[in-house]
Amino acid sequence: MGDCAVTFKISIDDMNNLNDVINEIKKIPFGKIAKIDTEEIGFGIKIIKAVFVVPDEEGNMTKLENYLKGIKNIKQIDTVDINLL
Repeated sequence: MGDCAVTFKISIDDMNNLNDVINEIKKIPFGKIAKIDTEEIGFGIKIIKAVFVVPDEEGNMTKLENYLKGIKNIKQIDTVDINLL
């Protein structure tokens, strides 16, 4: 099996914690981050767009989502794209 590139849009509760949330996301215990950016959606509110590369194995998507959901101040996680590399 290969790897998957998974793109998420991540909304947070408080824009004052944006950098803290990004730093926590970067501490992912498995796989790696291919890209992480912010995107303004209006009125000073930003979302985080992150692309992760994880092994294409059963359960890895669930582990990744659970890791992200466990980060303080993350309000919502939306999967945008999944590609086999």
